[in-house]
Amino acid sequence: MYRFCTTFYYDEYIKYGLRCSAAWSGMKKNIWYNYCPSIVRNGIKERHKMKKNIFIYVFVISFFLILQNYSYGTVLVSTNFDDQSYSSPLEIAHIFGGSWAYDKLNNHGVNGYAIRGDHAEGDLIAMIDNLERYLEDGIYFRYWVKYSSEYYFPGELNQFENVKMLKFAGGDADIEFIYKNSANGGPHSLQLYWIKESTRSCCGGTGTSETDLFPGERTDYAGNKYLTKNIWHKIEIYIKVSDDGSADGNSMVHVQVDDSDVYINRDADFMLPASVYNDAQQFVSIHAHDSPPAGHGYWYLDDIIAVYNEGDLCDNEPGGQTDVESPSAPTGVNIMSIK
Repeated sequence: MYRFCTTFYYDEYIKYGLRCSAAWSGMKKNIWYNYCPSIVRNGIKERHKMKKNIFIYVFVISFFLILQNYSYGTVLVSTNFDDQSYSSPLEIAHIFGGSWAYDKLNNHGVNGYAIRGDHAEGDLIAMIDNLERYLEDGIYFRYWVKYSSEYYFPGELNQFENVKMLKFAGGDADIEFIYKNSANGGPHSLQLYWIKESTRSCCGGTGTSETDLFPGERTDYAGNKYLTKNIWHKIEIYIKVSDDGSADGNSMVHVQVDDSDVYINRDADFMLPASVYNDAQQFVSIHAHDSPPAGHGYWYLDDIIAVYNEGDLCDNEPGGQTDVESPSAPTGVNIMSIK
């Protein structure tokens, strides 16, 4: 009978578990309790319990592994301005007499508000307070920007082109991404450079040259090879500066415009540590030249996300503050990539 219990009833009990059906009645139940030694019954129960616990453990671990693949690092900023407010560490400031306001007519999406700036009145910057704290771990920015159809870039006025996508600086350190070649309707290219040493030697990145905003067959969301006015453009930037800034595989720059790779450098030679970039900390449009004429300086900003310590998210954009889907960007093959 002991053997009977450890074979037939072991299989039956494991099959039905602790949720015994109505079939477990009468003689079968009597045999189980009256003839199977308690040590056998307990052993079978413990083995069943162990299998059940192992299943639970595997499920929980798998759940957290899956969750990890879809989670992101620390979100510093996630705002769409729909409540006409924003919070630290995001700062929006006007300088040199500039101004800004919440705008409902030109928001990115179907409802809500955006920020409207006017470069004809001065300058407007968006920045992250204490940026230097995050650069060493890497920080990803995504925002949407639109320049009005009447907006004048400096190149359209035969002026030195100095509308910046980004500027980080402090002491002798300087990182700048500048829109260029805008004489024919809007910027066609981007200059990316950084001062590499305390002697202000120039330059890392593209140096004094530039790279196409939309290389190869790629275009912006309007189908043009330049930054078309009066439509929303998605800007994505990932930048990481190692503890000493050296080209040791730990510093990186990645820029995308309208889902098109503009520049990738996985071994950026900043040469200066993240801690020195404690002055200019601007990651959104800066018009650093003569102001355009009145009525030709309006531009709009919306749906900002900034995430740090989660790596390069340009190809794995996190969800966030937006209520429209991004249009699909045309495909292409040629990008400026520095390994």
